[in-house]
Amino acid sequence: MKHIKILGLLLVVGFLGILSSCSEDEEIQGALVIQTGLLKNVMYTSALCGGEISGGAEIGERGVCWSTAEHPTVTDAHTSDGKGRGEFLSEMNGLQEGTLYYVRAYAYTNEGVQYGDEKWCVTLAKGRPTLAMVSVTDVKTSSAIVKAEVFTDGGTEITERGFVYALSSAVEGELTLENAGKVKVDGKVGTLKCMLEELIDHSEYVCRAYVSYTGGTVYAQSLYFMTEMFPEPAVEITSIDDIRGESFQVSVKAVSGTPLPILEYGFVYGEVAVPTLEDTKVVLGEGDGEKSYKLEGLEQGITYQVRPYARNKNGVVYGEIQSVTTLSYKAIISTQLSAHITAHRAYAGGEVTSTGLLNAPIIEAGICWGTAHNPTIAGNKVMAEGVDGEHLKFEPLQLFPLNPNTTYYVRAYVTNEYGTTYGEEENFKTRQPVADYFKAEASKEDNPLFNALNLTADFLDKQASADQIEAYNKLVPILTSYGSRILKAYRISLGTNSSKDLSYIYTSLEYENSSGKAYSAIWRSELAVNANYQYTVSHHAINTGNNNASNIINSAAKNGQTEDLERSMNYLTEGPFVIDWDTESSTTFNSAFYIIPLNAPEKYKRMEVYRNTKITVYDPWW
Repeated sequence: MKHIKILGLLLVVGFLGILSSCSEDEEIQGALVIQTGLLKNVMYTSALCGGEISGGAEIGERGVCWSTAEHPTVTDAHTSDGKGRGEFLSEMNGLQEGTLYYVRAYAYTNEGVQYGDEKWCVTLAKGRPTLAMVSVTDVKTSSAIVKAEVFTDGGTEITERGFVYALSSAVEGELTLENAGKVKVDGKVGTLKCMLEELIDHSEYVCRAYVSYTGGTVYAQSLYFMTEMFPEPAVEITSIDDIRGESFQVSVKAVSGTPLPILEYGFVYGEVAVPTLEDTKVVLGEGDGEKSYKLEGLEQGITYQVRPYARNKNGVVYGEIQSVTTLSYKAIISTQLSAHITAHRAYAGGEVTSTGLLNAPIIEAGICWGTAHNPTIAGNKVMAEGVDGEHLKFEPLQLFPLNPNTTYYVRAYVTNEYGTTYGEEENFKTRQPVADYFKAEASKEDNPLFNALNLTADFLDKQASADQIEAYNKLVPILTSYGSRILKAYRISLGTNSSKDLSYIYTSLEYENSSGKAYSAIWRSELAVNANYQYTVSHHAINTGNNNASNIINSAAKNGQTEDLERSMNYLTEGPFVIDWDTESSTTFNSAFYIIPLNAPEKYKRMEVYRNTKITVYDPWW
């Protein structure tokens, strides 16, 4: 199908004098511009045109080219009118009578042939009128303005003129009075213009002007245009109610808002996130209206996505999706993930949003998690306490132990006598391990991180565990028996091997006596670590090589306090443990950390960060 774009001006008779072209010696300024001149002295088989060339680099041969098809080139008929820049005039000969021609100026440059804008003309004809289509403008959904020009009557009597038009898909071959609709326009020679009305929106039309005379009918070239599309109809779910275990009712409203009728409206639904007409469809009616429908035979406790739709000749439009969950004998719960996520811990809570059709008592509720989608209570889980018919929401529960740098999936769950249901799935990624931040360097300037954990007397009320506080308090009388005045700090220093991997833990006491402040390392443990940064003690030794340490140990043994002294390290020797961040943003000296036994997380040790730059020994005591 050929779409013809008409450019140019109306026929102009006569021509102006021709200016001489500019000298090649003149200074070249700006980019190349080629302008096609006005068509003048259009006769039966000839016409004058020409053009003007300015700017650019080297300009060779120039002239005009023409054809009965759009965008003529130098491979078509053309003139040669000298070289260089400036204005020039071209004489076009050998034209056919009563024929539309397209014309462009051209010039040869160092980048090849370049062309100017396109103009057109219609040659005169003997014994018949000449005409051409000029434009199709102001195209709307159901109308367009068409314009043509009748140049001459050819010495005949014009009996009728106007336009023929049709849907392009409905016409084979050229458009004529016999196969198209028409609009008559009064007049003879000159402009004819009218508005085509009652068109179909979003459709392609073809149109051409015609002139009938005593010898027959002549036609202009065909122009194609596309009408605008009417706005889409509005469709919405006005209500979803009467929700039961196996049914619910949906009401949908559809409004066209245009002359274009709604052929069908209704809704689609399914368990998929975005249902379409490919899923289950319910047709409610046609035209504008609002209707309701009760869906039956559904499954209990299932969340369905419901989406309204409307269809007209231009296609289908969908409204906003609404979710609806059928009731169930089972309870329904939602998952609530906390933002507190560390290397080995995360927190998630839940809320029971329905206790089921029969309000059956809740047997158990909590959180389950895993590294795969859709975790269940067959895997990792932690149970909430106190969830019943009156207390339906539980605060975030600690998920432990987790592996660093790992993505987890989590769901709340609730169980009654009819079974277990799960909340929506959430996911999170744990932080990097604390070991990445513990280094044994020579000075603070060399390493801005840290390598020790410290528990001081004024830190006990800052979320220390009951086991930690009891162990700390039992160290105080041990030092008093030894002759010290007060326990200043209980410190765990992290030592590295020659590769600077976290490999040792020193347990030390800092205290004051008559000689001032003293600091003694009591135990040293060698650690083994797995890929999940879970530590176990592979070797444990008492520091008998230090007099202060030996004296404290001997004093404790003498006074029956050995068990209390060893209490400070029992959580290391009894089983594996992790070292975790205090919060999701801990990285600085103002932070705190947890040492958490895997088998007894309630016996954690919460420690302040402390820099111990003296621990640079890589050799064990043993």
